[in-house]
Amino acid sequence: MNSRNKQVGQEQAGYPRGFMKRGDTEMKWLVRIMACCLVIVAGFGIFFVAGHLHLTQEKKEPEAAEIQVYNLAPRTVRKEFLSFNPERKNIGIYLSTVEVDGSETIPDLLAWFEEWYGTSSRDKIEMCGQDHIAVPFITWEPSNISFNDISEGKHDEYLRGYFERLAMLCPDNDVLIRFAHEMEVRPQNEDQKWYSWQGDADVFREAWIHIVSLAHSINSNIKWVWSPNRIDRYAAPYYPGDDYVDYIGCTLNIPLDQTRMYPTFDEVYEKIGKVEEIRKYNKKIIISETAFCDGDEEAKKAYLRSAIDHLAGDGQMSALCFFNEDVSDVQLYRITDKPQYRDIIDEGIRRFRNENKAEEAKET
Repeated sequence: MNSRNKQVGQEQAGYPRGFMKRGDTEMKWLVRIMACCLVIVAGFGIFFVAGHLHLTQEKKEPEAAEIQVYNLAPRTVRKEFLSFNPERKNIGIYLSTVEVDGSETIPDLLAWFEEWYGTSSRDKIEMCGQDHIAVPFITWEPSNISFNDISEGKHDEYLRGYFERLAMLCPDNDVLIRFAHEMEVRPQNEDQKWYSWQGDADVFREAWIHIVSLAHSINSNIKWVWSPNRIDRYAAPYYPGDDYVDYIGCTLNIPLDQTRMYPTFDEVYEKIGKVEEIRKYNKKIIISETAFCDGDEEAKKAYLRSAIDHLAGDGQMSALCFFNEDVSDVQLYRITDKPQYRDIIDEGIRRFRNENKAEEAKET
C-alpha cells in the first residue's frame, strides 16, 4: 500500500487528513493526543480514589448491640488474678466476643461455652493466661460424643492435647471447667432432653472420672465444676465423687413466665436451686449460670442486685456467673448490651474488690 492509499485508509477510519504525511508534526500530534488521554485517565482515577476514601470514612462500625462485647484491659500481674480464690467473692460473665480497652471493672471469671474438639477459645485463654485479666470458666460441651468411648480411652489423644494446651497458655492460672453441665433428666423431661449427654448416670460418672484423672496427671491447675441443672435427687446419681469434683454448680435462669413467681435471687435459690440440697455436698458453690428475663427494666435491675447481695452474704458461695445471651423471646437474658445492667455488675465487681483489699490490709 502506497502513502496515498495509506492516508485514504486513515481518513476512512476517521483519522485527520494528512495525519501520516507531516513528518515530525505528526509525532507531535500523536504525543499531544496521548498526553490528553493520560490526563483524562488520571482524572478519572483521582475521582474514583477520592470517592472510595470518602465512602470508607463514612462506613459505620456495627452498633454495640449487634455484637456481644465486654471491653477488658490487661491489668497489673498479681497473684490474686492468677488463681481462683474460693474464699473471696467472684463475679463472672459469659462472653462470646472480647475486646481490650481501658476498662477497670474486669470480671473475675471470663466464662464461655466451648464444643468438644472446638478451637474457638484460644483467644480468650491467651487473654486469661498471658494478659492475666481473669480466671477462665469454660463450659465444655461434648455434643454427640460417646461417653463409653471416653471411658475406654478412645479420645485420650485429644484430651491430652487439650490439657497440655491449657497448661501452655495458662501456666500460672487456675482454669475452671464445667464439663457436660445439666446432665440429669427428670421423669417429666424424659422425652425432652436438650443435650446428648443427658440421661445415663453410670456412663456419665465413668467418663467424668476418666477425664478428670487424665487431667490431674497433666495439669494440676484445672479445677472441675460439677453443675447439674438443679441439685436434687435426680442429679445425685450423676455425682462422680469428692475426689473428682472441686466445686458444685447449678443453673438458675428465670424465663419470662416465672419472673413474677421468683422476683429475687433468694427466692430462686431457695425454691428452684434447692439450697439445702446443694449445701449437703459440703463444697464451695459456684452458680454457673444465672439470668432473669423481664420486660420491666426495674425488675431486672432488682434481680441483678439481689444476686450480688446474696453472694456477699452466703459463706458457702464463692462465685456467680451471669448468663448473657438471648435464647428466645421469653429468655432475653443478655445484659452487656445495656449500660444500666452493666453498671450494676461493674458496681458489684468493684464492691468485692474493695472488700478484699480491706481484708488483706487487716491481715498485713
